[in-house]
Amino acid sequence: MVGEDQIHSTISGEEAEIRIHEMGLPKTIMDRFNSNDWKEKKEAFVELGKWVPAHMDTLKPYTEHLFRYIKAKMKDWKESNINIMKEAFPFLLTIIKNPDISFSKQCFDIIAPFAINNLGEAKYNQPASELITLSCEVVNPKIAVKISLEVLQDAKNPKAQNTKTMVEANNLLAKLVNDLTLKYMPFIELVDYAKHCFGNSNQGVRTASGNLLKAIYK
Repeated sequence: MVGEDQIHSTISGEEAEIRIHEMGLPKTIMDRFNSNDWKEKKEAFVELGKWVPAHMDTLKPYTEHLFRYIKAKMKDWKESNINIMKEAFPFLLTIIKNPDISFSKQCFDIIAPFAINNLGEAKYNQPASELITLSCEVVNPKIAVKISLEVLQDAKNPKAQNTKTMVEANNLLAKLVNDLTLKYMPFIELVDYAKHCFGNSNQGVRTASGNLLKAIYK
């Protein structure tokens, strides 16, 4: 069994592509993901969304590889084309919601930066929040929040230091604490992050982190 200390995915983009090819993902879909045309990439998500439900038995051993493959095709989550993003979020949510999919802590580790980094974007806040909330339900709240906090405190991740991201992250974490109770949260890591944000010079961040601290200590 994988322990809490082994929550990170170690699959490379190259390995993922090889395994996905071996799995039998149609060449037409892979070619579209490799295209520089956003319309082709958008269509790749549409076709992949149709292919996955019909090949669940084939996909199960490769679920983590599929998420790593998607990350690579989304420019390691640096893709910014709104048309592609509009297809990526629904696809990921549909996959996670599917009870026949083996969505593991390693799978969430792969998509966590995508969700966290889009919390501060008004047009993506709702699906990004849903990705994190749903992952808490499917994987394990303590582990999913712990992974999220690691992304939020990554000094090499400029989007995590964005004040809008910090505000929305604190708001979401407070909601998770209220909805799921502190029993299922990584207490020390959560308090450390809230205190860190409370020392921020931005009033909005301080207010949101103050609300998180209230949720923790109520």
